[in-house]
Amino acid sequence: MCAAAVQVLQALSASSLFAGLDPAALGRLAGSTELRDFSGGAVICREGQPGTGLHLVTRGQVKLLLQAGNGHEKVFDLIGPGACFGEPSLYTDQPHQITAAAIVDTQLLHVPRADLLSTLQETPELALRVIKGLASKIYRCTHDLKSYMLMSGTQRVICYLLYEVPLQQEGPAEVAVTLPVRKGLIAPRLASRLNLTQEHFSRILHELAVAALIKVEGQRVHIRDLSRLRAAAMS
Repeated sequence: MCAAAVQVLQALSASSLFAGLDPAALGRLAGSTELRDFSGGAVICREGQPGTGLHLVTRGQVKLLLQAGNGHEKVFDLIGPGACFGEPSLYTDQPHQITAAAIVDTQLLHVPRADLLSTLQETPELALRVIKGLASKIYRCTHDLKSYMLMSGTQRVICYLLYEVPLQQEGPAEVAVTLPVRKGLIAPRLASRLNLTQEHFSRILHELAVAALIKVEGQRVHIRDLSRLRAAAMS
């Protein structure tokens, strides 16, 4: 097995989606899977293009965009190592609904559609993992839609922070949340995702800090009192 094939197999085995699967099935899948590199700012796929397979990020960061005909765009999601995209077009035979672009130098696995579908038919465990992953994304999209329709800007920011806190975390304890993008890109990317202007997003963070609910240090947001922040989300 050549060095490139070994690297692909190792990357597949290291991902939560494919880890621990039957070695023979994993080996067959690795035989057609490619490692692809994209420089920061490069477009990986565009809205309207046919889906050719599953994209699994192994290094770097990708933004998923919704685009309007007038050139306006909104960040739909920000994903990093271990996350994948392209499932809707993969499983429905429809074109991509989103545009994906690398934020920084990024490497990803491209698993061809036909080979992945064949492996899913042969491997119930993988099919169950895919179902769980899609259900998790639907849950998150529903959460975001609810926040857009029913919550104020401040509530949306608070709920985003709380969504990143482990479910078992309770009480007045202080907890830190790491924002998913590098310094300098935090405000514009997350503001867009939360359907806020950058200025409004920054003002809300400042107001929460003044109220002693959070403390912002670069990518880290320290929630001073989890119980108080949860109460603020309901006010």
